[in-house]
Amino acid sequence: ETRVLIPGEGQFIAYESDDQFAPLALKIANAAADRARYFRDLFPSVDAAARVLAQCEGVDWDIEAGVASGLTGDYKSARQRFDHYLEWDESKDGQAWRGEWMDARADRVRALRACVDDTERFSAMIAEDIRTVRAAAKLDPDVPLPF
Repeated sequence: ETRVLIPGEGQFIAYESDDQFAPLALKIANAAADRARYFRDLFPSVDAAARVLAQCEGVDWDIEAGVASGLTGDYKSARQRFDHYLEWDESKDGQAWRGEWMDARADRVRALRACVDDTERFSAMIAEDIRTVRAAAKLDPDVPLPF
């Protein structure tokens, strides 16, 4: 039995047919659009994203905050956030969560940290990351970026 979470409903609805599910799919699409608008309002610019993310603490936010800081030219903050993540990654706690994807993530953070003061190269790396993710999601990878 296939089940899908319906946003705002707090319940699962079993898929029975396209006709039965079409209004629910529309509800899911509308919820996704609302969430996208929420984030566009929260982060209207790279500078705004950097300000918001600078207030977020912990390794869960270090990479995003480091990227946003790097894109705004705050190289010192970017390096500090990348360093904090890498210190955690190499710690006992970080090693306890070790997986192949974590190795790739740490390698990427090292590469970002190494070029953060080279605005052109750093921005090009982030732009390529965005294109890759958008292409994988079957979205236009060649959209204008705000940096």
